[in-house]
Amino acid sequence: MKVIFLSLLMLGSVSGVTKEVVRVFQPVSYHDTDSASEYGVKGQLVQAAVVDRPVVLSGAFPEDLVKSVAMPHRLPTNNPTYEVEEVNLLLICGLALEVTRSENSIEVVLDCADLKVPETVELTPRQIISMTIEAIRRTLRVYYQEGAHDTFECHLTLSGLAEEHAKLAELKADFQVGPGAQRREAE
Repeated sequence: MKVIFLSLLMLGSVSGVTKEVVRVFQPVSYHDTDSASEYGVKGQLVQAAVVDRPVVLSGAFPEDLVKSVAMPHRLPTNNPTYEVEEVNLLLICGLALEVTRSENSIEVVLDCADLKVPETVELTPRQIISMTIEAIRRTLRVYYQEGAHDTFECHLTLSGLAEEHAKLAELKADFQVGPGAQRREAE
């Protein structure tokens, strides 16, 4: 009898997990395509963009929401010669995300210890990190822009930067997320 009760209890807890479809923004490489977008310097085209896609998430919010920016991403295609397995610049370039939450804020650390830009990706580390920060900001803002969410702070820092990339630490970002944040920025 105990086995049946425990089995039912476990089944109930597994089926009780909330699965939500959310928009997640990711810095995406367009290498091996004929596409480009304007990013950063006006008029400068790059083979990359910050794009969104629907993702089914469960877990802790906003922590897992931010971590989803680093999820694998393979662009769907109907072209048999396009064989790129991964387009998410975080994964291509060895970046990782760590997220911790306190009462009214989240701390996001972009771990750059393994940062290496492959030759096929014609972007600078600065562009890649800037696009990553923009993807995190957009993901949080879109999810928390409406509804019964509280406004909270996001503090994003970089860690593990090699000496030649130390100046990139200046890209750290602090911003607010939530319905009140957009109103304050508009004022």
